[in-house]
Parts: sequence; C-alpha cells; structure tokens
Amino acid sequence: GYMLAWKSLQPVVAMSRDAERIGSGNLTARIEVVNPQDELGQLAGTFNRLLQRLQESFDRQRQFMADASHELRTPVSVSRTAAQVNLEGPERPAAEYREALSVIEKQMSRLSRIVNDLFLLAKADTGAALLHPRRFALDETVRESVQAARLLAAPRKLEIAVSELPESMVHGDEDRIRQLLMLLLDNALKYTPEGGAVRVSLERQDTAY
Repeated sequence: GYMLAWKSLQPVVAMSRDAERIGSGNLTARIEVVNPQDELGQLAGTFNRLLQRLQESFDRQRQFMADASHELRTPVSVSRTAAQVNLEGPERPAAEYREALSVIEKQMSRLSRIVNDLFLLAKADTGAALLHPRRFALDETVRESVQAARLLAAPRKLEIAVSELPESMVHGDEDRIRQLLMLLLDNALKYTPEGGAVRVSLERQDTAY
C-alpha cells in the first residue's frame, strides 16, 4: 500500500516542483502534462491556463509602463528644452520669453492631463479605454504640436517644415489625437539624422459612406 501510494503521488510531486520553479521572470514555463485525460492532467491544464492569464497580465503591465513613460517623457523634454534654450546665451526679447513660457504652460497642462489619464491607459490595456469625442480644429492641434516639437528639434539642428494647413473641423478625442501627433513627431525627430528635416502636412479627404 505504501509503494502504491508513493507511486501515485509522484506526478503530484513533479507538478509541485514545476510550480516552484515558475516565477515572474519565467512565466512562459508550464507544468508538464503527462496525461491530459486523467484528473492530474486536467489539474495541470488548469494551472497552465492560469499561468497563461498571469503572463498576459504581466505583459499588459509592462506595455502600460512603457506607454506611460513615453507619454510623460515628451512634455517634460519639451518644457526642459524650452527653459534651457531661453536661459542660455544672451538676453532675449520679451516676446521670445513669453512664447517659451506659453509652450511650457501648455506642456505642463498636457502633463497634468497625462497623469490624470494614467487610469485610462490602464483601462486601455484591458480594452476598456474611455474616449471623449467632440468637434475641434485639427489644423490648430497640428500647429500647436509642431510648435512644441520644434523645441525638441532645435538642439539637433533639425527642421520641421509645415505645409499650409487647411481648416479641418473633425469629430474625435482631441487629447488622444494630440498625444498621437506628439508621439509621431517625437519618433520622427529621434530617427532623423542631425541637420535633416521632418515634413508635416494635413490633407482633407472626403469619403462617401
């Protein structure tokens, strides 16, 4: 009876050892399923499905942190660059200081919205993001985003060329679209060689539904 019990419990001991080896650093590991048809195999399958859900949850958390870091970095970089440019060098006209302060104020307002939106980013990772659509002038949003991005472009002697922006009233979430524009501009500047140029244009396209 002892030998029979010992032999019967060996699969449970093996499953326990497999479970002990699995941690946050190796969530891709799984418990070996010897016979998926018996009770122990079904238990192992249940554990593996649980591990799969945990792995997906950790992946969403990592993606959330990457998204949040990128979102927070852009307004901080723009504000810091604006301050540095105006503090370095000779005295500047008052209009230039006012323009820099205006950019910093807008970026700090954006930073506040991003901090408030971290909860929305977390919900977006679960597919439950909340949007606040309304009508707004897309051309003005593009123009303001370009103005902020030019501060990031200046230290690397990059040019942001903007073609004429036609008046474009659209219906959507302005904050989300502004974030998307800043991400696109930030990436464009990051991968453009020093002394190069980034070109921005806005085109209307009427689509029949």
